[in-house]
Amino acid sequence: MAKVIHASASGYFPACLIEDSELATQSLEDAMSIYWRVKSWTITISGVDAISARTFTQTASDETYLVCDNSGASGDAFSPSDEDNTFFLNGFYVNSYSNPTLYGVRPAFVLSQGVYVTYTSGGLGDGEKEVGSFSFFGQSYPLYRESEDEQPPAASGVIVDSSYWPYEE
Repeated sequence: MAKVIHASASGYFPACLIEDSELATQSLEDAMSIYWRVKSWTITISGVDAISARTFTQTASDETYLVCDNSGASGDAFSPSDEDNTFFLNGFYVNSYSNPTLYGVRPAFVLSQGVYVTYTSGGLGDGEKEVGSFSFFGQSYPLYRESEDEQPPAASGVIVDSSYWPYEE
């Protein structure tokens, strides 16, 4: 994959890298593929409130937007997005500024049935409980749900790439 020249020095993403060894668990190739190749993601959750094939698509009109994104965050413009349904990519993470070997671009989402995932160092909020896990790009991540129940119903899920940018040669 090509490098993007920008002021934050890594050259692989259009924004600065965040040093976080817990969130940087992917190869550079995987992290770049997640951000640069995939145009839409499909989330499927199984469990009590099954969600079948909810697809979120990058709102950029073409791939040049990915290079010029000045929001300071990785591709967080996916649709449909509203108060109850949101999908975005967190990152860009690197395990070490001085000796980078692992990178990370992570999904974050909220779905109308109250199933969501967050990546915050502050921990879970009130009423948020881990209910299972979901798979994303070959790795497993915790799946959370808002619930007043002591032990909410278990759930599992998967996020898969469902369409790609048509890069022209």
